[in-house]
Amino acid sequence: MMKHNTNRWLAVLLAFALTLNIAFAAAEAQPAEEQEELYGSPWVTSIVSGNLPAEAPSPRDDLYLSVNYDGLAAHQAKMAYMPLSSSAQLQPAVIDMIHDESFSAPGMDQLRIFWQLASDDTALKAQGLGEVTEYIGRIQAAESVSALNEVLLSEDFPFSPYLFFSVSPESLRSRNIAYIMPALSMSDDPLLGIEAYDAPMATADALSMKMARLNLAAKAKPALMLIGIPEEETSGKMLDLFNTEVSYASLYPNTSTIVNGEYGLAAKSALILSAEETVRLCSSFPLAATLKKFGKDVSPAYFIATSDWLTALDRLWTEENLETLKTLTAFKVMMECASYVSQEVFNRYAQLPLIAEGNAWNACDRAPAFSALLAQLYTENILGSSVKEKLTEVTHGLLEEYRKLFNETEWISGSTRADAIEKIDNMQLNILGPKDGYLDFSGLRLKTAEEGGTLLGNYLALRAYRNELENRMIGQPATADLFWRASSPSMVNCFYDPASNSINILPNFISPVLWWDGITEMQILGGIGTVIGHELGHGFDFMGSQLNGYAEPVPILHENDLQDFLARVDKIVDYYSAITVLPGFPTNGAQMKAENGADLVGMRAALSLAASRDDKDLKAFFTMYAKMYEQVVNFLVAPMLLTMDTHAPNHLRVNVISQMMPEYAETFGVAENDTMYVKPEDRLVIWGK
Repeated sequence: MMKHNTNRWLAVLLAFALTLNIAFAAAEAQPAEEQEELYGSPWVTSIVSGNLPAEAPSPRDDLYLSVNYDGLAAHQAKMAYMPLSSSAQLQPAVIDMIHDESFSAPGMDQLRIFWQLASDDTALKAQGLGEVTEYIGRIQAAESVSALNEVLLSEDFPFSPYLFFSVSPESLRSRNIAYIMPALSMSDDPLLGIEAYDAPMATADALSMKMARLNLAAKAKPALMLIGIPEEETSGKMLDLFNTEVSYASLYPNTSTIVNGEYGLAAKSALILSAEETVRLCSSFPLAATLKKFGKDVSPAYFIATSDWLTALDRLWTEENLETLKTLTAFKVMMECASYVSQEVFNRYAQLPLIAEGNAWNACDRAPAFSALLAQLYTENILGSSVKEKLTEVTHGLLEEYRKLFNETEWISGSTRADAIEKIDNMQLNILGPKDGYLDFSGLRLKTAEEGGTLLGNYLALRAYRNELENRMIGQPATADLFWRASSPSMVNCFYDPASNSINILPNFISPVLWWDGITEMQILGGIGTVIGHELGHGFDFMGSQLNGYAEPVPILHENDLQDFLARVDKIVDYYSAITVLPGFPTNGAQMKAENGADLVGMRAALSLAASRDDKDLKAFFTMYAKMYEQVVNFLVAPMLLTMDTHAPNHLRVNVISQMMPEYAETFGVAENDTMYVKPEDRLVIWGK
């Protein structure tokens, strides 16, 4: 799944601040305040605090810094700053609706029950960990692997600690089937979290750095202590458990592995097996019984990406590993329950700040059903239908521009052109909501405190209810919005999903930075328009081009077109790799090739659409594009953006992409001696001319 997750880097930095007290020895330079001269070439790396020139440059030399100079100067003292990630308004708007007893909407009564239980920390403290420790005790009492299996498979044990289930289309011409991934103990995001499980760690310090990428890292240590691990042993135990998970989770292909691998790996990784083939992969781990327990045995086939991770998990399931399996299982259960018990219990160890109503919000946002309801309330009552209509209009306009680009691309054969256009024609749009509507939770009935309901009990009821709804979709005609439904719509995010050839715009992405009363057409196209264009581009980048318009593992590139395509990708890689961002840190063009390619073609499509308007104002278009990526990050954590992110640093996303557009040079009068100038024959182009 390709994502334009503008707040992912911020979550990484916050996790870093909470879990690490480590300086980056790899950075050869001194902190910014000790620098004798500015660094970065050909542009000053102005996203890093303390590295601003004395005055704003001309847009002919640096568009990013020219537009954002005043904002960057005002936020130099912050560890991290990016308005697009921090200015979303969904949370306060929905909280107001929850508190407004006169406001009514489907599902609000159940949401208020859950909210009240999550807000009542006095009751949560009184309940303690009793519900959780009952499950933990049963795990720890198991004296054999078969006894542990009995616990995991018992009807009243509601967890699937080792498997994450979802529903995915087998192809858009087929049916929905069950999707199985490794369930991870140190991350609550199965898609992004899997990328951090790529290799074992040699030391606890190395794991601490790795855990900056895992968004539940701050609760890992207290969770271990709560299942009985002495504090002095938590670092070593965490290392053991992480490496145990790595032994199978690392075999599951993640986006970075596919993008940086050989062309064709995405198609090879789209492994779908029959029910019989799937269950045969495990002779020790109770796979067949687990599928039956959670109703996934009704699936006619299973998407598992690769069989290696399941067979590796099966090899762990031995008597000699019993103690490790018991500890890991207990830890997984404690981590899943962490948001639904008193946060004071965790804060005794983690010392995290409590935010007014923040814990209630997090509990609702992470719960199945309510995360979707929060987004639905925001879309219908705050954004309104006009925003959705405008975004839909823009998206259709961009799709038409892509058709034009493919028709103008001279280096491709007729068969490649036809398949690319067919993929555009078959692109599924989930704009501010799933195309086929939200799941129906109208039959959900939670228990109030007066009825004996608890926050954790209701969370588990929500999970079971959603699981039942998903099971009903298995075997039905393919649905293109399943990943949207499985996402957290309150994320500041939009993404392309190759498994359903779909564009997904989550409501919270439409923040005041990207949308306001009186926003012009040029600002819309320069902002959210380039983002949607970028996501469309992922259908035709290094990874997306390996699947056809029906999400089948059939490349759209035919004949000799693949070699021409790869040569153009290599040219992009080489261009970015020649740029220096920090002392000793050139940009890793190979790591960023998919995202940079999507940036390039997304800008081309959005700019062509803007230029076709009678009232075009391309200066406003490019200014909005630059403003969207305004960012300040502390020097010590800046290398993480280069070593972990598949996107180029923000100032390069603006400057490199803009300088490749002939319209940019025309709009700002860029001449040969200007830094933003690129000779026409040297401009980067993939699709189009």
